[in-house]
Amino acid sequence: MSSPSSTRTASPPRPAPAATRRASAARRPRRSSRRSALTASGFLAPFAVLFLTMMVAPIGYAIYQSFFKVHRAGLFGGTQSTEFAGLSNYVDAFSDHDFTASIVRVVLLGCVQVPVMLGLALLLALLLDSRSARLRKTYRLTFFLPYALPGAIAALM
Repeated sequence: MSSPSSTRTASPPRPAPAATRRASAARRPRRSSRRSALTASGFLAPFAVLFLTMMVAPIGYAIYQSFFKVHRAGLFGGTQSTEFAGLSNYVDAFSDHDFTASIVRVVLLGCVQVPVMLGLALLLALLLDSRSARLRKTYRLTFFLPYALPGAIAALM
């Protein structure tokens, strides 16, 4: 009979060297990255479908239609014929003084309004977040009151 001290037990396996672990990890395909890409694609698919059908397709169709000219006969559209116009619609639009003046007005409005609007929004956001501003609670009340009143009035009615 052998004594308990003389029995041998198997020692736990030693961990593989770091170089061997890296090499085996490099050979293994990354399932988690593929899975996360599929998961992300699944979440993005509804947005992509809606974006393509509600934004890209109508814009593309409008561009396609802009190359055609429609001729109608009669007050209520009676007979109608469509012919390919090419770029003549664009030439007519950009040679019209009123159209180009309206484009200039819109660009000027954007160049003036956007920086002013962003500057005021930044100033008001800093004022809303500032600890040292005077009448901070009054400012917050006047800032959020227009959003709170319609709901309160609707609830009372």
